[in-house]
Amino acid sequence: QNKGYDITAIDISNDSCDIMRKRGIRNVLCCDFFNYHSENKFDTILLLGRSIGAVADINGFLDFLKISKKYLTSGGHILFNSVNEPSKDNWRTRKISFEYNGENGDIVNWFDIGENLLKKLAKENGYYSEIITSEKDGNYLTLLTIGNQ
Repeated sequence: QNKGYDITAIDISNDSCDIMRKRGIRNVLCCDFFNYHSENKFDTILLLGRSIGAVADINGFLDFLKISKKYLTSGGHILFNSVNEPSKDNWRTRKISFEYNGENGDIVNWFDIGENLLKKLAKENGYYSEIITSEKDGNYLTLLTIGNQ
């Protein structure tokens, strides 16, 4: 935003949205991405902090790919990170809760997908996938682009 980009921040948490507004983000939408409706298209969908996990399971991930395609421009990108757990060829759903300042949130399902399975599913759903970085601990950063390059 400070470099002139048109930014839209979307989060389901009212508290997160309030913080983003207080920090100067001009266009903040407090909604569930799965229920988002707009004519707007984005060049990039950026998910920070392994937040792809919020899709909860493999079906949520496939729904996310489908919905994202609807809101991306031609050649648009999705950038996110995940972890190769239990392996590069599989996925898992974990039960986790988040803690901040001594307060614990609800237990939620959290999704991880191995990079080989990600590449396969991305291709089947009309995306080209590129692993940008892959760490020894299994964490990786990926860029999905609409189209099979």
